[in-house]
Amino acid sequence: MKKTTLSLLLISIFWNLNLSAQGNSVYLDVKVYTNKQKTSGTDANIYFQLNTDLGAGAEMKINQLINGNAFEAGRIDKFKLLHRSFTDLKSLTVVAEALRLSDNWLLDKIEIAVPGGKTYYFDHFNWMNPEIFTKETVTLIPTRVIDTNIANTKLDLEVTFYTGDVKRAGTNSNIKLTLNTDTGSGVEQKINHLLAGNAFERGDIDKLTLKHPYFNAINSININSDNYGAGSDWYLDKVEIKTPSGIIYTFECNCWIGGSELLKTLAVTSQTGLPFYMPPVNYNQLRQYYKQN
Repeated sequence: MKKTTLSLLLISIFWNLNLSAQGNSVYLDVKVYTNKQKTSGTDANIYFQLNTDLGAGAEMKINQLINGNAFEAGRIDKFKLLHRSFTDLKSLTVVAEALRLSDNWLLDKIEIAVPGGKTYYFDHFNWMNPEIFTKETVTLIPTRVIDTNIANTKLDLEVTFYTGDVKRAGTNSNIKLTLNTDTGSGVEQKINHLLAGNAFERGDIDKLTLKHPYFNAINSININSDNYGAGSDWYLDKVEIKTPSGIIYTFECNCWIGGSELLKTLAVTSQTGLPFYMPPVNYNQLRQYYKQN
């Protein structure tokens, strides 16, 4: 249902008066992702309850905070949510109240960002199926948390390419690498100029240091060749990437890159060491460490 600007103003005033008695409050930036499937949208009343280190918050109706027809298929609904300040968001309770038959909702995920602080990601990728005039409740635990204080930090990664020891395994092609991490796909980076000498020759082990935006985990990598020169096909055994904390990701290929297959996406085949993301962390010290090293 479409809401007027006046109703949004009245709600905002009400919440400001209500929260002023509870201490400091903050406007949270919220994004709600409804699945793209044709029938995934809903007209149900949707409520949020934030469960923080200060305890369970009040149940808040969300629909009236969104301009236009909220929670439609493929839509990303963005709005600001006024809430009492907190240190940590433990979980998010989502309530769907059906107003009609088949008022189902295919919710993909929710993001809640504290300005200048952490962003909490809640994955669901499932249906909420309340029966008419009833409520269905789901409590979501953050699937990941990123602190904006270190989100722009550059990590020094040790990257090692292993060219196979087979006939004509080497290449003079220009090779590019992209990391697909929990924060998204990074920028495609050219590799050849970062290596000394004639890189990617038969049996070579080529090592380099690569700066990359902060992430918690690598999901896969893309290797791209420009197929330059004669005999440009390249037989790649594997790639290893070591993070500053000592975790090593191995991406086995054991295949040719070239001809009609210039792009290869390699999944993680093994992982050793401790996870890089180990909350709680003193982010000021961590940021200072990366600046000094």
